Amino acid sequence: MRRLRGGFVLVLLLLPIIAFSETVFVTKTGHKYHTESCKYLRTSKIQIEISEAQRLGFGPCSVCIDNSLNTGWLETNVVMFFGGHSSKTLLVYSVVSVIIVFIVLFIKRRNNKHRISKLDSEGRLSELEQRFLITMLYEKQVFDTYSLNDFLGLKGKSMDAQRKYRARFIKSLNDKLYRLHNTKEPILRIPSSDDKRIICYSINKDYMDILIKAYNPQLSEI
Repeated sequence: MRRLRGGFVLVLLLLPIIAFSETVFVTKTGHKYHTESCKYLRTSKIQIEISEAQRLGFGPCSVCIDNSLNTGWLETNVVMFFGGHSSKTLLVYSVVSVIIVFIVLFIKRRNNKHRISKLDSEGRLSELEQRFLITMLYEKQVFDTYSLNDFLGLKGKSMDAQRKYRARFIKSLNDKLYRLHNTKEPILRIPSSDDKRIICYSINKDYMDILIKAYNPQLSEI
């Protein structure tokens, strides 16, 4: 997901270069194509697409377009863009690109927050959340990172996706239990004594009786 986001941002930043870099200029008598600011365009200046100029046999100007950079499509377009536009125009393009990127990221982040808020605002515990509580309350099971992954069905997902889903699941459950039973942190996250990188999940003993009464498995609908 991060790679896709990074690629999208890169496309947005390069969009002005791609969109405005295909035009070059030739003269009536010359055999080279130039950027708009080239000194050899003082006598005549004919606008033409770079692909058409190359098809007609025009070559790059050795003054305004460095031959050493003319090794590929991207290099040619970058040179043409920065050589053929004023600093004011470049500044406008850059500012617009940055604004677009920030708008896209802002909308994406707001949508993510909206989804999490919607999850947290659900009044009742889901069936999965009830099973999780009952397993710890009555089967005396303490979940760790790996067993919680298995319980939530996260096998096959990336480590980052697993971490985010676990954190969202526990946060949502803690928030719901706080609203339902006034428990500030009923589900604790504690580093394992054997490996500090592994997180263990257990019920706060201060709220054990409250939760046992509330989620007696004999009265549960699941």
